[in-house]
Amino acid sequence: MTELWRLPAERIAALVRGREVSAGEVLQAHLERIEQVDPLVNALPVRLTEQARAEAAALDSGQGNGNGALAGVPIAIKINTAVAGVPNSNGCPGLATTPAAADSWVVAALRRQGAIVVALANAPEFSLRWHTDNPLHGATANPCAPGRVAGGSSGGSAAAVATGMLPLAHGNDQGGSLRHPASCCGVVAIRPTVGLTPPEGISGSYGSRLFGVEGVLSRSVADNWLGLSAILAGRPDRFPAPPPLPSGLEGRRIGVVTRPGGEVDPEVRAAVERAASILADAGARVEFVDPPGIRDLEQVRGTVVYAETQARWHANRALGDEQTTLRSLSYMESYFPAVDLSGYLAALNRLTELTARWHEFAAGFDAIVGPVATEPPFEIGMDTGDVERAHQVIDSMRFVTAMSAVGSPVAVVPVSTGSSGPLGVQIVAPPWHERRCVELAGLIEAAVGVSEPVDPAGIGVR
Repeated sequence: MTELWRLPAERIAALVRGREVSAGEVLQAHLERIEQVDPLVNALPVRLTEQARAEAAALDSGQGNGNGALAGVPIAIKINTAVAGVPNSNGCPGLATTPAAADSWVVAALRRQGAIVVALANAPEFSLRWHTDNPLHGATANPCAPGRVAGGSSGGSAAAVATGMLPLAHGNDQGGSLRHPASCCGVVAIRPTVGLTPPEGISGSYGSRLFGVEGVLSRSVADNWLGLSAILAGRPDRFPAPPPLPSGLEGRRIGVVTRPGGEVDPEVRAAVERAASILADAGARVEFVDPPGIRDLEQVRGTVVYAETQARWHANRALGDEQTTLRSLSYMESYFPAVDLSGYLAALNRLTELTARWHEFAAGFDAIVGPVATEPPFEIGMDTGDVERAHQVIDSMRFVTAMSAVGSPVAVVPVSTGSSGPLGVQIVAPPWHERRCVELAGLIEAAVGVSEPVDPAGIGVR
């Protein structure tokens, strides 16, 4: 049999449900892989080994959900999300001493489907950067591209699944925190429609509720849908389920964006064009388009988010690291206009107008395909080096943050590897049509190949 840590989540769950392997055997295989690999990556700084062994033993003895969709599947939870009995540090030393009283709803939902929580995955301090680094646990390395970021803020989750330490890892996304790490590490992410998975790991501001979602990272599209479906099964009842869609691409109209709001790195553009070619070969009607208002959406979303950050973060600023977190945050804030209350309300009103304009444009297509960042994974330290370089990073995320603003579901699937690391594309579907993202991402994956576990930077660890 293939080594257990190499197997996809759906296969692991099927083996455990069929009693062909035990949850304990699956867990042990992944713990051994973690011990081999994580010293080179630093993706899983908080291990819950004994708790995980107890959960696996309970499942094997019939006390857990041995028939769940994720039966025996080992997972990690991002360090900004509550796991009972473990400090919800969000990468900040000042928050690392108080254990969470209970699981967040998303953790509880995953556990109810039989998942085994093995570790907490690394994130930047307060989940505020596109580089996963914090003063409590240090930096997470990109296992595919030395010297380049693993992405943020769910970078630990992306690096963990990319290296085969886990088949699934939880993350959340307010401004690209699932999608950017997925692209940087060559894995898959789905950002659900806003409201479908209400955020728990992000501060409870209005902006976080307006833009934030919960999800998972995985090596395959099928595993991502499996993990997201497990979360959806436990969501609050007031949120609707995604509607089913007919399969097949014949006649489907796909808008392809190669220059969202400005120039794009040639390698990134080539990845988008390759994805477009794959969908065209599958029968889609591909049309290259220039959508309206990308930079306006980026600016108005940033104005809302960073106006709230300035107003609400006095206590947290005192805890933040001055040379990394607070410097990066100051560069982000300086990129967007400073506003008072009337300016904040005007930004919300403008957001409504721009979102309506986007959806009117997007209604002419079955989906929109475009880049994640407009540049490959950036060099470590670029977002804190100086204001010009930091603004270059922020500008490169304009299509990611614009798609956060419109609230639609987005899948990221790897397409190619450039000179600076993996490159994925965003697939944007109409609201509540997550399955369309899955369908199109699956077609691209079928042509490119499913991501296999990598050894960090090509270093053999066996």
